[in-house]
Amino acid sequence: MPRIEPQATSLKHKHVCAPGGKKKVQSNGLVCKKPEPGVPDNNKVAALNRTKTQNEVFQKRLENFKTFLSELNALDNLKELAGWDQYTNLPVKASDDRVKQIKVAAKIYHEKIISKEAEDFLNYFESKSMLKKLSDIDKAVLRDFRTEYNRKKKIPVGLVEELEEAEARGTLIWNEAHETSDYKKIIPIFEKIVNLKRKEAEYIGYKNSPYEALLSEYESDITTKELDKISEKIKRELISILAAVKKSEKNIDSDFLDKNYSEKKLKQLVKEILEHIGFDLSAGRFDISNAPFCTGLGGNDIRVTTSLDSDLIGVIAYTLHEGGHGIYAQGYDTEIKNSFIANSPSYGMDESQSRLYETIIGLGLPFWINFYPKLQKVFPGQLKNISLEVFYQAINKIEPTTVTNGNELTSPLHDIIQYEIEKDLIEGKLQVKDVPKVWGMKVEKYIGIKPKNNEEGVLQCSHWFTGNFGYFPSYLLGDIYASQIYHSAKERIGDLDVMIASGNMKVLKDWLRENIHKHGAMYSARDILKMASGEDVNEKYFIDYIKQKYGLIYGINLLDDPKPLIK
Repeated sequence: MPRIEPQATSLKHKHVCAPGGKKKVQSNGLVCKKPEPGVPDNNKVAALNRTKTQNEVFQKRLENFKTFLSELNALDNLKELAGWDQYTNLPVKASDDRVKQIKVAAKIYHEKIISKEAEDFLNYFESKSMLKKLSDIDKAVLRDFRTEYNRKKKIPVGLVEELEEAEARGTLIWNEAHETSDYKKIIPIFEKIVNLKRKEAEYIGYKNSPYEALLSEYESDITTKELDKISEKIKRELISILAAVKKSEKNIDSDFLDKNYSEKKLKQLVKEILEHIGFDLSAGRFDISNAPFCTGLGGNDIRVTTSLDSDLIGVIAYTLHEGGHGIYAQGYDTEIKNSFIANSPSYGMDESQSRLYETIIGLGLPFWINFYPKLQKVFPGQLKNISLEVFYQAINKIEPTTVTNGNELTSPLHDIIQYEIEKDLIEGKLQVKDVPKVWGMKVEKYIGIKPKNNEEGVLQCSHWFTGNFGYFPSYLLGDIYASQIYHSAKERIGDLDVMIASGNMKVLKDWLRENIHKHGAMYSARDILKMASGEDVNEKYFIDYIKQKYGLIYGINLLDDPKPLIK
């Protein structure tokens, strides 16, 4: 260890050498002189040694911090793996054991992230002298870890355990209630989850609405005030467009989509679609579940699931939606891939990629110009005599529907309905027992149809019963971001639709990877949107996209100067 001189307490006690190195006798009788050539300056050596020691300490602490974060990621991935298995392969009698396992994993994760060790890492690296030594990626990791730490620190471990247990049971009970359309069965656990989420909001804190505390987990850089303004504008426009479509005399046949499509061939189709859009099956897999989802269990283990319990286009839509999530998760830069920022910056940005592939691509004419002949080969009996034009119009047929993911006009309206309901639930303006009634009234008012039962209404989606309050605005934002991003991609790439029609999906994936995916959560969603499109959130692109597309399909005047679907 180098010898470090004590600091002098006043100027007169310093060993000061005169300019030029001449001898100078100080008041304390000590003599200073310039070191002889070739003789090391002990002060400089000591300073260099101190710097070297500090750098070694810094590098060791950084290595320990990254190990700590990798252990957190491993814990979270194991919990996600248990959740994935719960939806795909879990034996019926294993339900209680799985609930306990998820509860324990969540508790350990929570305790680790708010530990004294975590606090020490934050205090050390957030000091000015240490912060400036971090790379930009490490600074982003530290930022996101601080956000997660602050959020978790405010929530008692007991509440975390209660929530995890309630949400795991909510998943199981929802499966049963969904099958029988029995809302009463789920009311007790639903009420418990809502009350626990209200408590969580109180612990986290908020300025305007308790809902905003929960929203911040999914959309950290948008407020309920902004969301209300955006959703009202889109709601007004879509209700108007839907009314115009209803008045149209266009008759679109879609009955062939409901014909008998074998599950074996559908699974084959799912694989072909995922490979076609660029999902890497050597770094991921697909499975079948009642509620399609995508989850990451590590940088090279991305799981997507789809449902076969739908008509042909429903299966295709599920596959493209989850495939879009999966391509995003596979697209992080190498340095980011297994770090704490190996995430999308917001759920809305993540949903933008799933919605882009599901709707703009998957319901778009360019994609089917190339892929429709392949689809006809898989199902020759059902599609042999169906032309591309008839197929394209059928998959884009607009009908008032109670299904939340029905079509491009009604799906965003359903998202708005669910946003309005969940906000009222958390704010205490709506009771759990009254949700089906309010749901039905809103669907009838906005879309013009009333659910026949709870399976068509409140029980069709599992989000609330798994505690995901604050998520539904992400779907709406996903549609907005997707249209804005795709508009920018078309402008910057040029002839993108023509390339997709020729079967070249790689050019789009590469552009998205460079402009969206590779960043992970390095920047905020709005910053990434600005970098990719050149402007902040702008719902105009979504509204114009809908008007242009469906104005042409239904022969109605929705835009003054509609562009052709493909040049």
